[in-house]
Amino acid sequence: MPEFPSFGRQSKVAFAPPSLAQPGIMNGLELGEIDSLSGGLMKYRADIRLFNGQILKKVRLPGPYIGLLGFLSGFKFGYREGQMVLVGFLQNRRDNPIVIQVYPFAAETKGKSSLLKHSTQFDSEETSVGHESGHRTKWDKNKVLFKDKLDTTRVQIDHTIPPILNSLEKAAQGETLKSILEEICDEITKITVQCTAPGTSSLTPDNSAKFLVIKGKLNTILSEVLKHY
Repeated sequence: MPEFPSFGRQSKVAFAPPSLAQPGIMNGLELGEIDSLSGGLMKYRADIRLFNGQILKKVRLPGPYIGLLGFLSGFKFGYREGQMVLVGFLQNRRDNPIVIQVYPFAAETKGKSSLLKHSTQFDSEETSVGHESGHRTKWDKNKVLFKDKLDTTRVQIDHTIPPILNSLEKAAQGETLKSILEEICDEITKITVQCTAPGTSSLTPDNSAKFLVIKGKLNTILSEVLKHY
């Protein structure tokens, strides 16, 4: 089976030394790699090194829409230096480059081992968003799955199961709930009641004020995240 050109023993696509860098004759699409990423006001820009050795400065990268408040709307790629990209030229001008596509591997041979490692999880029909730590979100026909680096499902949402009630409730915060239950248990073990005389009703527990304090904390259990029931 033929290998990708940049991974073969005799690469058909290779970087030219900077001293020999020459602009391409045609202004069509060209392959390159991310040489360095910009920051600050130049976010979503990078210096791109074409396979002919030419360096293109501050080239725009694809990304989500950014609203007036600075929040993202859409999918953001995880860019890396050395990542292969496809470069086009607006208005057919060499001085107006833009990155059209980002590819899932490095431009040079060092990316080959990454592809081999990834092959154990690769599914050509899968729709997913992942992180290089190995965690990813996968969309199936009727489910959303959160997978760890061992491909084990950690969280699953099944869209075929409707909510029991058409209402929303706030979810409980586990650590806060645990802390309050521990306080309740501690006070239960301290309950002492007084009786004024034999056969008469007992008074309220001596530590009833403590229970009122705990009652005032119950709202802290509720999360801001709404949960379907």
